Amino acid sequence: MAARSDQLSSADCRGLADLHIRCLPDSLVSKLGRRYAEAFYRYIARSRQEFAFVHREAGQILSACILSLSPKTLDRRLVTGTSLLFFAALRMLRLPMGKPVTKPMPQKRLSAGGAPGDGGAALDSAPEVILLYTAAESRNRSLGSAVLERCESFLFAQGLRHYTVKTLDDDANRALRYYARQGFVERRRFRKHGKAYQLLEKRLTGQEKTRRTRDGHGQVGRG
Repeated sequence: MAARSDQLSSADCRGLADLHIRCLPDSLVSKLGRRYAEAFYRYIARSRQEFAFVHREAGQILSACILSLSPKTLDRRLVTGTSLLFFAALRMLRLPMGKPVTKPMPQKRLSAGGAPGDGGAALDSAPEVILLYTAAESRNRSLGSAVLERCESFLFAQGLRHYTVKTLDDDANRALRYYARQGFVERRRFRKHGKAYQLLEKRLTGQEKTRRTRDGHGQVGRG
């Protein structure tokens, strides 16, 4: 069977919005509210540059991996393709009067000791897994690893041989250990919106074996 992504129905978008908010309550998508979360997944469903890989049981989605082939333009496309600005403005209006709003900090790239020849341009244009999460009650069953492996098979079938993820640069972030077990290598550290992140890269050989690892990842990328 050819490697392919999943088609998302309207019911899937509603289910993913709920699951996203439960798994990633501190993400921007979650903070903008359920209506925006559902709009976000409707955009993913119709996009030709984003792809979804999900694990279902009894019709319920328990784990999801969202891939972008054009991560550099995703924020701009979300502005024009969803009601992002409206929901962001609405959230600002709901903030208590007098409460300071944290301004985004300028992005700062830090040396990460990447391998020689790993240029920044190649990393910035690489496909990116922007979201990877699993329902709390279904973790430690390798469901996240399963959808990630499907994503990798899809990438390899498209002739793409590497991809990236972003995750919090924090020793308490279990995602760092998870991705290390999956074969990712740190390429860059940077700050965005006042938080420190790591950019990780994985190169695909077509010989990746199924791993039975503990699925203990947390927030990834824009999620």
